Amino acid sequence: MLLMCKKNIQNRGFTLVEILVVVAIVAMLSVLAVSGYGSYRQVALLKLAVDDLISQIDVAHSNTVKGVGTQDGALCYGVQFLPAEDGGFVVNNFTDRFEPRKVWKGEVDQWQFDGCGDSGEMVAKTLVLDGAVVVEELALDGSEISSELAFRFVPPEGSVELAVGAGSFGPAAQELSVTLRFGGGESARRATFVYNFESLTASDE
Repeated sequence: MLLMCKKNIQNRGFTLVEILVVVAIVAMLSVLAVSGYGSYRQVALLKLAVDDLISQIDVAHSNTVKGVGTQDGALCYGVQFLPAEDGGFVVNNFTDRFEPRKVWKGEVDQWQFDGCGDSGEMVAKTLVLDGAVVVEELALDGSEISSELAFRFVPPEGSVELAVGAGSFGPAAQELSVTLRFGGGESARRATFVYNFESLTASDE
């Protein structure tokens, strides 16, 4: 009799309750894993977009200082932010013709290069970010910008000129703050970096 009881205990399977508990635990872990991956993906794509944009600015400065140009001469390289119809900004890389002739600048009482061409001569190429990432906000020295903004590096030193709206290029502000957004609504994630026009470096906020 005792032997039969032991045999029955050994052959006993899982109950329905035990199976449901295991299924619930697996489902819960799956939800947590998917949610964690989604958050990681958003952070990673934002980081990549920020790094890509900073890299484009650094390349523009490097090309200007190195004198990368055409057979016709050196070029000014820059970055342009254009307001988009659905909000945010479209980002362009652009080049302007550089005129190496020196002219007398009475306002600063010295000879200077004639400089880059007018913005109407620029050749622009759109920088493609991830489809879910947009440049949401721009700010110059803490003041929000809603209009077109462009800055360019001028040969041979790579000094910076900046234009806002329909204005002409002139001396740059100290800092440009750029905020990128992934997604929309309450689940949107944001990342901001600040580009310093004096040190020509970028830092995360």
